[in-house]
Amino acid sequence: MDEARQCRATSKRSGARCRRAAIVGGRVCSVHGGKAPAVKAKALQRVAAAEAESFVAQQVDIRGPLTLGDVYRELLRTAALAVEWRNILESKVAELNAWRYEAFGPGTEQLRSEVALFERAMDRTAKVLELIARLDIDARAKALDEHQGQLVATAMQRILNALDLTPAQLAKVPHVVPVELRRLVFEPNA
Repeated sequence: MDEARQCRATSKRSGARCRRAAIVGGRVCSVHGGKAPAVKAKALQRVAAAEAESFVAQQVDIRGPLTLGDVYRELLRTAALAVEWRNILESKVAELNAWRYEAFGPGTEQLRSEVALFERAMDRTAKVLELIARLDIDARAKALDEHQGQLVATAMQRILNALDLTPAQLAKVPHVVPVELRRLVFEPNA
């Protein structure tokens, strides 16, 4: 049996390690506590976490690693989502008649959950926006785009040079290339 799957409990009499298999996701067999509700729950948690990690790893393998541009775009998207979530909660709080309410019994005044969520959303939005400001992502993304543009221009120049075009064909390049690049940007599926 695989040692990782073997029950970790030891015999009280011999002191030897149990030879049974641990429950799925667990560390002990059913005889040594694997039937306990808390042990079962923790085992299910481990199984779910392992399945989620496996799924994420497969998606990363399919997608490939993130580029620096991807990271910038994702951070900006996260900021947009944080701002939108904060705005939604702000409107919910504005609709409230009171920020607090009283439940039955003395000393049961409670802060409404919408207010607490709004406060958390404000804090998270501020953190994301502060990070973006500190990283100067707009300038970095622009520099990255310019660098990628320069790479494309260099590649195109090399291709044109390799094609050994006639002077008449070369004269058309400054007119045709910008038009096609604009089409690529504004009509990506054309």
